[in-house]
Amino acid sequence: MKFSKESFFSLEAQIKEAGFGKDLEIMKSRLFEKEELSAEEFAKRVIYVVLAGGFKQQTAKKIYHEMMLFLQSSSSEIEKGNLYHELLKIFGNKKKINAIVDIWQNQEKYCHGYKSLRNAPVEAKLSFLSQLPHIGKITKNHLARNLGEDVPKYDIWVQRLGVAFSGRKDLECKIDNSRLNAEIVKVCDDMFEHIKQETGLPIGYIDLVLWRACEQHILKEFK
Repeated sequence: MKFSKESFFSLEAQIKEAGFGKDLEIMKSRLFEKEELSAEEFAKRVIYVVLAGGFKQQTAKKIYHEMMLFLQSSSSEIEKGNLYHELLKIFGNKKKINAIVDIWQNQEKYCHGYKSLRNAPVEAKLSFLSQLPHIGKITKNHLARNLGEDVPKYDIWVQRLGVAFSGRKDLECKIDNSRLNAEIVKVCDDMFEHIKQETGLPIGYIDLVLWRACEQHILKEFK
């Protein structure tokens, strides 16, 4: 699979036609405008990534919106234990709920820590994000991209595309959504750099287009 400028923009057009143009514009805005995040908005984006792991986007969004409705309407004085039990009624994963309570109640501290790295290399930002509750070595990239950092999130579909782009069938056995292989990262990065050179678009945006094209079965084969 060799992406050209024309083939990528064709994918982008099909995604917009499928009704996801707003998502693409939001990502472009985050990557190009580098907005100043409030502590609450920072916490919301972290919480979404915590919830999204292991779920289809539609399911994650439904749970996320219900949870945000509760959190934003509740008193800031609600005790941690009570908040945990109330959120557990919405979503039954105890580990994720513990993380969400921590993130919500310590949003100022975590947001300040991230903002203090404003001028630091992206690797330093990724390292910081990987230490947040329930954000790990793979999900840190998803979070960073959603915060406006120009990085891909190396999901399973992007890994498959990267291997297809490389033409190396020997790497197919190393595709893994829970343990990211260095050779897989390399072929994905080569693919992103190629498409960036073809289109002039940021890698974070390219990543979203490729993910959505796979998720919507616009890209059905990896040849």
